[in-house]
Amino acid sequence: MKAAKRTLVAVSIVTMFVGQGVPALAETGPVGETDGTALSVGEFANPYYAVAHPSSTISFPRGIAINPANGQLLAVSSISSNIHVHDPAGEIDVFTVLGAPRGIDIVGSNLFVAETTGDRISVWTLAGEFIRSWGTSGSGNGQFNDPCGVAISDVNEVFVLDTENDRIQVFDINGNYLRQWGSNGSGSGQFDFFCSGAGLAVDGGEVFVADSANDRIQVFDINGTYLRQWGSAGSAFGEFSNPHGVAVRGDGLVAVPDFGNDRVQLFTRGGLFQESVSVADPVGVVADESGGTFWVSTQATPDGLVVLTDVRCGGEVLTHVGTSYRDSFATDGSDDVVALGEGSD
Repeated sequence: MKAAKRTLVAVSIVTMFVGQGVPALAETGPVGETDGTALSVGEFANPYYAVAHPSSTISFPRGIAINPANGQLLAVSSISSNIHVHDPAGEIDVFTVLGAPRGIDIVGSNLFVAETTGDRISVWTLAGEFIRSWGTSGSGNGQFNDPCGVAISDVNEVFVLDTENDRIQVFDINGNYLRQWGSNGSGSGQFDFFCSGAGLAVDGGEVFVADSANDRIQVFDINGTYLRQWGSAGSAFGEFSNPHGVAVRGDGLVAVPDFGNDRVQLFTRGGLFQESVSVADPVGVVADESGGTFWVSTQATPDGLVVLTDVRCGGEVLTHVGTSYRDSFATDGSDDVVALGEGSD
């Protein structure tokens, strides 16, 4: 049966600063195939789009995390080694972590940081006070070579993406070594990581890994048993060019920053392609369970953050969050702007 035609609305932001610039329709991707159903531009229902975060300029942002207790968003600058803390009104705090931090995750009132050049995992309060750390340089159990990602499971096991050792190591919440898996290669259960792009997420007893140089997502159980994978090199839907991270929402929607293709792709947790949203130079992603959105860090000029959402106000898509000026528009089936309004969304 022929699928019904649906309209893709993908929005990019000309500038990240409040009051400057206007929204523009982004370029859409090429025709591609996933499960045998041909997909073309304009076939996504109720599509996601990218919205700028106000006053967010972070030099080379990488890892991002959300504090479920209060909704604060934390983002890492890998250049300044700063952790930027945002609430819905904007930036509220900055503190410095040594060792070129990349990946971060939050458990309770503690922030876990993968310090790439420091070859360690450090733990901090959310106010920036150091608590403890573990790890040294090397390839032995509990040692690291450019750790670039960290994720905490719901049973408080710490999963670390040990980039240059091409493996995943697992620790208890206090840093005691538990297990590991992976080696260099392109086979199932093997990895070829770029530290700039690799990332991981733990959800529902499964570990999702962005295998950056192999242009794929691999999925394992929490003990490291290989389950499945999807993706290959390319620019069609479901293909990747150096995927930079992965995030899984509670309903199973998976977001992958497809860095080389300037987009974020959305999949089911089984790997079935759902949607593609144009985002320039995406490098990190986190799921916001409270709002049903994904936050994405981007190295586009100016550096900063965008949010992927399908929320609409009266059928109109939004162009900024947390602003109080003219900030929304809608399109017709020909992607012409037909409505422009003011609001504080």
